[in-house]
Amino acid sequence: MSPESLRLSKSRYLSGLQCHKQLWWRVHEPEAPELTPTPGQQNLFSQGQDVGERARGHIPGGELIDVPFYQYENKVTATREALKRDLPAIYEAWFLADETYVGVDILERTSRGHTVIEVKASNSRKPEHLPDAAVQVHVLRRAGLQVERAEVMHLNPECRFPDLAKLFIREDVTPLVEAALIGVPDELAAQQRMLAGPLPDVPIGDHCTRPYDCPFLERCWPKLPDHHVSKLYRIERKRALELEADGYATIYDLPSDLELSVIHARQVKAVQTGRMVVEPTLARALGHFTPPLAFLDFETVSLAIPRWPGCRPWQQVPVQFSAHVEQQGGGWVHHQWIADGPEDPRPALAEAVVAACAGARRVVAYHASFERECIKRLREGAPHLAKELERIEKRERRPELGECLRERRLHHHPPGLHRLHLTRVDQRQLQVRGQVVDRRVPVGFELERSFALDPVQFADVVIGELGPAALDERTVVRRGAMLADCHVGQRPFEHPLLCRELVWDADQRRLDQRGDVLTHEQVG
Repeated sequence: MSPESLRLSKSRYLSGLQCHKQLWWRVHEPEAPELTPTPGQQNLFSQGQDVGERARGHIPGGELIDVPFYQYENKVTATREALKRDLPAIYEAWFLADETYVGVDILERTSRGHTVIEVKASNSRKPEHLPDAAVQVHVLRRAGLQVERAEVMHLNPECRFPDLAKLFIREDVTPLVEAALIGVPDELAAQQRMLAGPLPDVPIGDHCTRPYDCPFLERCWPKLPDHHVSKLYRIERKRALELEADGYATIYDLPSDLELSVIHARQVKAVQTGRMVVEPTLARALGHFTPPLAFLDFETVSLAIPRWPGCRPWQQVPVQFSAHVEQQGGGWVHHQWIADGPEDPRPALAEAVVAACAGARRVVAYHASFERECIKRLREGAPHLAKELERIEKRERRPELGECLRERRLHHHPPGLHRLHLTRVDQRQLQVRGQVVDRRVPVGFELERSFALDPVQFADVVIGELGPAALDERTVVRRGAMLADCHVGQRPFEHPLLCRELVWDADQRRLDQRGDVLTHEQVG
């Protein structure tokens, strides 16, 4: 590679701070498939650009260095010319020093020199913002510019649409940046030496995901075996690493005398015996859910710059819902609504939710706190339906719901979970004819079975969508979802599909003819 291609940039420097191996791959394999942004990342980039453009309006009178992003030398030259015009500010100014390019979001002229302003599309200043500002100050000073001050300009979480006059907060980080500058020259030199050599050997560790997930994680991290200890329900990462260091790689390896929480102990029993563990009290906890029931699920969007009345930066705004509602005479009706267009979705969504849940005695949600928050957001956007929405929230806030979720965690665990994707969902309702359903569904397979639910039959179906285009296909039969282990999916982009029917009768007798459902007493 040419010396010019090995030059550092602000983004490269920050990648190298996290991991030299990541930086080496970014520079030597710029076309690596791992570096192709996902739709979600592209959306964040786009919102970040919108924030940057809006920030310029809060420091008016400047000139934008409007040169294609890949023409680094031309951007540096254009910045040099703009500095000669004594402008109050320069937007997207570029500099080169110590074989390192940096772009400055806003370079503001002061009476004694210049202020470097780093614009961030976040609601607060974060620790990783400091090295970002520090490398800019270092390069600008090495390029001969008098930099007197450094700021981070971030979004104001108290700002509400439509009044965006106070959308930003400017924080002076000069003392913190001055302290961080001490190590910048040595780190730049170390990164440049590393890039001139072979791929460095860097052990895996916490830095792989801090402050950001490395795009090359799968190259470095070994594939975890089934039932790895990190799959213990909500186990802390530190504790999982300790267990692995002690020689316990999987749940199968854990000794019987190891001190575990009640939930972890039950999970270990279920995995090691290959049988489901069901506590006798589970049926009583679920008995509070008397029909007719509505199983409610929302989806939201978060916008950096709010667009609808009363919304703040990055507020989760409901834009879609799905509800399976039990009918008085039996059977189920599915209701759904999804926003289409730039208008405030909350009034129309609120009307659809109220209509869907009108006949339900209880409203059930797998992640009840999230659904309650969505209903609150709907009340704000549709005050004329506030009373109706509050009644839905109260039906959802019944203590039995929280108790049931706690009982499920305290009294039930399946021996294994299947992590699968689904591209399409057939919403026809089919009947479960008295047997337990526990089949693996391959990727792309059309789900053609639903479940007939009565008070003593519960079916798990947790269906994740594949991106925004599939939001209207995310249908969930929710009663069984209360029994599913919610700790599924290793990363946010992994969507769980779990299909299983758990059957008890009123006397809590085991009806599973395969003999793989045990009470806690039987397992112990």
